Amino acid sequence: MQWYAKNNDENKRDLYKISSDYIGAIICLIGLIGNVLSIVVWRRINKKRSDSGKSAGVLLIILAFADSGLLVMFFCTETIPKLHSDIEKNVYFVTFYSYFGFPMYFYFICSSIWMIVCVSVNRFIAVVYPLKVRKFNSLRVTYSIGFITQLFAFIINIPHFFNYHPEKSNIKEWKYSLTYYGSSEKAFYYDFWVHCIFLVLVPWITIFCLNSVIIFRLLTKPNFVTNKKSKSNREKQTTVILLTVTVSFLIFLLWQCLTQCFYMQWRNKHSYDIKKAFDFAKLGVVINSSMNFVLYCISGTTFRNEFLKIFLNLSQKNYNTLESSNSSKSDSVLTTNSSNDGVKAFIKDAPNENDEYNHII
Repeated sequence: MQWYAKNNDENKRDLYKISSDYIGAIICLIGLIGNVLSIVVWRRINKKRSDSGKSAGVLLIILAFADSGLLVMFFCTETIPKLHSDIEKNVYFVTFYSYFGFPMYFYFICSSIWMIVCVSVNRFIAVVYPLKVRKFNSLRVTYSIGFITQLFAFIINIPHFFNYHPEKSNIKEWKYSLTYYGSSEKAFYYDFWVHCIFLVLVPWITIFCLNSVIIFRLLTKPNFVTNKKSKSNREKQTTVILLTVTVSFLIFLLWQCLTQCFYMQWRNKHSYDIKKAFDFAKLGVVINSSMNFVLYCISGTTFRNEFLKIFLNLSQKNYNTLESSNSSKSDSVLTTNSSNDGVKAFIKDAPNENDEYNHII
């Protein structure tokens, strides 16, 4: 039994190492590329729309920045230490983790979650109250909501900046340790009631309710928004995209929320198994922050077509650059050959000195 338990623990560690280190690193890289492409495509789409139709694109751009920050912080605080364990003994990394990496990771989680709430509210207004879209989904209101959401996510996350501090473990090595606040009951109650319940569970319930109303409205009254067919189709496509994003978010966030609650409530009992489950749940949040670009391409015709235009334009530019480079090389070769032919003709037509001497004699 001891042998089985030992092997079981080793298998769990190996599985966690694979998921957190290698798979996590690959997902972060793919997600960052996808988020950058999402920002570029949504900006191009918004340039073609009027101010009243840009609100959803602006919110998704802010969401892409939040997701990118989350992926970078996950890579720095979770993946790198697992790939290079010695870095956790470095004073610079320990300082970075304590005062920036750890709190900013939770800030970006909070920012991403509440931006999804903003997206759901935006579509709720567009579908249920289409006549109020110009007022509540205007560009000015959208930027204000985005700024307030980021400010709220930062302020509510301030206690996490006081959870850890650098500490010397010996003469040459450092480690990050819990502060007096971080090891207190206040920190536990904050993480459970504020972060787990208010910042995670409440948004989940809100998004679920809003999406239920939107789906019900679409099924009962499919011809919503305006009398203009093109604008109506555009709004429907945007709504389908955002529903796809929010539904996937609900699935992955539910996994993370449940495991976090179990982890915090029973962290002293079966702590190893619950901790590993919570670590896998973190990977679910990372996957959610990495797959929005794929969801946009699958569910949105406008987004997919715009991305294909960018891709084809880049391919055409590269092809034209290659063609012009090859053409320049061909012209250079032809010029060189022509010069060589001219030199050969000149040498052939030039009088021979021996012939001239014989002629004089």
